Amino acid sequence: MKSRIFFDDRSRYQAFTQTTNEKTKICEFISPHIKGIDKKKTNVKILDAGTGDGTIASHVIKAFHKFHPNTRLLFTGKEISHQDVTNTLEKLSDRFVEHPKLVVTLTNVKFTQIDKLANSASIDDKDIKIMKIELFGDNSYDFTSQIRSNSVVSFVNRYWGVNIDQSGNTRYINPCVIKIFRSDQLKLISPAIESARPISGFDLIIASQAYRSRSTVERKVRFVIDPLIKLLDISGELLITHSIGGEMISEILKIAFKDINAFPTLASDLIYHMQEAFHEDGPHYLFSEPSTYKFSYNSSPEGVSSELFGLEVERRIESLFYYAQVTNEEIYKLKANNERMSNLRNVLQKTRELSFENEFFSIKNTTIV
Repeated sequence: MKSRIFFDDRSRYQAFTQTTNEKTKICEFISPHIKGIDKKKTNVKILDAGTGDGTIASHVIKAFHKFHPNTRLLFTGKEISHQDVTNTLEKLSDRFVEHPKLVVTLTNVKFTQIDKLANSASIDDKDIKIMKIELFGDNSYDFTSQIRSNSVVSFVNRYWGVNIDQSGNTRYINPCVIKIFRSDQLKLISPAIESARPISGFDLIIASQAYRSRSTVERKVRFVIDPLIKLLDISGELLITHSIGGEMISEILKIAFKDINAFPTLASDLIYHMQEAFHEDGPHYLFSEPSTYKFSYNSSPEGVSSELFGLEVERRIESLFYYAQVTNEEIYKLKANNERMSNLRNVLQKTRELSFENEFFSIKNTTIV
């Protein structure tokens, strides 16, 4: 088995999300697209193609309630990490209080398998493990207690595990589905919960950092973008954001790694590849003009323990390595080179504001039926 991929270390992921404002910036880009969803729809289907710790998922449901307070929301979240699906569950109770007409489905299957959940009892010869959580009451305290119940915890602990294959890629042990809804809304949402399966035909799909930055254009399209656009409803929209480094990060990485191109692909490369691959008689898609945005590392206030004991620069290094998706093997080699490691520490210590740069673009289904 290859050394563990740094990008898949969930503890480092959580540290990165807590020390940067990336998710806040991403949410700012998503909100206008939620507002733009057709208000005439009685049901809106949204997919978060990687919930992570649930921060973006929670924001999406909040924003949906602001712009569509009386519309049924069928929200699906895909997440393979046991820890992250637990964190996502923790953020849902308030959302069911604010927006009662809500059905949340969580699953760990691949993007290419989401549509198979609707009509299959098994995937890859493995039975789909299903749990329905019917919430009773009308307050977040009761909902939290039910979402944290022993049966839910036991289900996640028993079935929501992962394996790492020979290539270092993570894969679920069991295909799983958790569906959550309010009992007092059964008459309104019953069609959506008759089956425990998620549904395809999404009005909006959010793909935030859904692929490794160093993957080839072909792999990003084949395994992530193409399967997701096939899940779009007519007029549905896929939102994509990914890392591109930016001038500051690229220069800092050169100090530590001379032979790493951490961000080889821009949105324009992906769009060009897809436009070349699409056939005239196939589905039609409209690509937005890519835009860039910056987010920053949240430095600790002067005088706190992390600053006084020299831990701040180590946190910056961890954030840099996570963002650039540096593998453990690459980190070990760097730490064995005292000169490069010292130079990296010095630069990060002198950098007043560490800023990162991402790209954002959308793909809209414009196929005419």
